[in-house]
Amino acid sequence: MNAAWIGAFSAVMGSLVGGLTSFLTTYTNQRAQYRRDLLSRQFAQRENLYSEFINEAARLQIDALEQESVKPSTLVTIYALGNRIRLNSSDEVVRAAENTVREIIESYRSPKMTADDIRGQAYLDIRDPVKDFGEACRKELTRLYREVS
Repeated sequence: MNAAWIGAFSAVMGSLVGGLTSFLTTYTNQRAQYRRDLLSRQFAQRENLYSEFINEAARLQIDALEQESVKPSTLVTIYALGNRIRLNSSDEVVRAAENTVREIIESYRSPKMTADDIRGQAYLDIRDPVKDFGEACRKELTRLYREVS
């Protein structure tokens, strides 16, 4: 083989290696950016969904203190939010949401609270049905945030 062929072969191989390296670097960076963007969107969507659920659960819990019976149509929103949570969330968060809904429905069975009850000790004895859900959400969002970082 003469020197011209060796030089040409080396130049072609150098170009191929350089081009392949550039391609792989760009591909890897784009893929990582896409993953970060996807996780960031999921994080924001879940945080919004969990906030909606907590707001609705708090509203229903207060409603349960004021009334001894529940109209089924009152629960439509929280059931819809619970099912949206089921689409995206971990089993722990889904179980916590189901337990929250169950506790709220149970609280409608308790006697109506008067203004004196609310001012007194009886109000402080009421269990917060949203607490466990909030803790499960915080754990999941913390895990997602670590994946994004």
